[in-house]
Amino acid sequence: MDLRQVQTGYVFPRQTLTLDEATVAAYVKAVEDPSPLYSGPEALVPPLAILALSMRGLTDLLMRYPGATHASQRLTAVRPARVGDTVTADLTVRARSERRGFAALILEVRVVDGPALVLDGEMLLMVPLSEGSAADG
Repeated sequence: MDLRQVQTGYVFPRQTLTLDEATVAAYVKAVEDPSPLYSGPEALVPPLAILALSMRGLTDLLMRYPGATHASQRLTAVRPARVGDTVTADLTVRARSERRGFAALILEVRVVDGPALVLDGEMLLMVPLSEGSAADG
């Protein structure tokens, strides 16, 4: 897939995520969040951890585009997720335009636990259009 060419309406492959204790603990440690909400037998999962895990494949893809920038984001946490929950994340290109040598992609993210919405939001990614800016592959 070439991010420089994706168009409005493109749907990335759905991600199913098990929010396991080790992964959540590693995230909490990495961001140095001391909140007691994120540890113990009834631990919650930080909403930004869910977002980061939902975008793991996209993050790997962005590494192929030196100069790509995550310009902004909006995230609404609708209900908490707990360690051990399995959630499903969908990522869709809501809008695309070209500006100053970049593809401006507005991506919509929606994470659900069964029928229940966990979080939703959007982000703006700026991806260089220059042929020499993406790694081969």
